[in-house]
Amino acid sequence: MENVVINITFPSNGTNECGCHGQSTQISTNDGTSRTIETSVCDSQPLIVGLKNAAMNGTALQYIQQYGKEICNAGLYECIVDFHKIEMEYFSRYINDHDSNKERIVEYPLTWQEIETFFGSVSCYDKYIGLDFIDNRISLKLLSFTTLQTCYSIPFLKGIQRRFVLLGTDTLFFSKAMIPNPANSNIPTEKIIFKVAKGGTFYYDISDFPGATGPFYHVNPV
Repeated sequence: MENVVINITFPSNGTNECGCHGQSTQISTNDGTSRTIETSVCDSQPLIVGLKNAAMNGTALQYIQQYGKEICNAGLYECIVDFHKIEMEYFSRYINDHDSNKERIVEYPLTWQEIETFFGSVSCYDKYIGLDFIDNRISLKLLSFTTLQTCYSIPFLKGIQRRFVLLGTDTLFFSKAMIPNPANSNIPTEKIIFKVAKGGTFYYDISDFPGATGPFYHVNPV
């Protein structure tokens, strides 16, 4: 069985904010491979700096349409991951607010092999992965970016695979959730969010409202 160890190194100022300079993530497996991801590489990458600025300005959709292929061609998938990361506190709140999770949290597993096989040769931001529930099972579909339902970008999912060195049988656990509406926090919207349990547990939200604990409060299809 694979053993994954993830070590996070933070800067000397003691902060642990995501995206700070000097933060690194080391991922190693028992096959002898080891990789260290320097967040500062993403912070200093012009395409990602531009994307962050666009996210905060509410123009990420236009930015992705213009520069999305360049982001993919540069292999910057892992830089996309932290746009979607949320803390456990928020993840738990969102899923507990959904009626289907009142008695117990219902999780819908999908293996990386199922996800990768589904999107196949679709590349970059040409299409997004949508999710439906049929007979208490989760199913996948391809769609254009929309804020009307849950969708995840393929570059983001590829970034998840690279960051956590996901193998075919590794699993993402999806749950129904009620996400605050950026326009009106009193009217939450039903979405599907997920967690990755490998080398720890990490939580992620949807493409139209990523970074609930960060500055990315606008529509942001990364």
